[in-house]
Amino acid sequence: MSYRILIVEDDPLDSHLITKALQSAQPDAVLDYAQDGEEALEHLSKSPLPSLIVLDLNMPRMDGQTFLARVKGDETLRKIPTLVLSTSDSKREIDECYKRHANAYLVKPDSLDGYNRIAGRVRDFWMEEVRLAV
Repeated sequence: MSYRILIVEDDPLDSHLITKALQSAQPDAVLDYAQDGEEALEHLSKSPLPSLIVLDLNMPRMDGQTFLARVKGDETLRKIPTLVLSTSDSKREIDECYKRHANAYLVKPDSLDGYNRIAGRVRDFWMEEVRLAV
């Protein structure tokens, strides 16, 4: 089964690392991109819905917290698992994401090996174990 993943990330280096890791872990996945929450919402309104969203928090125009609240407040979009991938390890940030119904909160690693490890675990859990609604 082919999966579609929406990566919402404004930093080109982080986007590149996430892409390399996900392509390595799940070569047949279709990866779509948005640089902020507004672009991501626009993408969700025009494109096939993704199986999974990987979301950064600190972005221009619409940040990840606002995007998360909008997605999880929408009857159609709320079923899409949304994984926050952020540099922040702040308890306050983590709590806020879960209050907005994030499905997971991951701290960005500092190496490609770390991204590969996360991508493998995302594949193993979200794409092999879990049965997704989308």
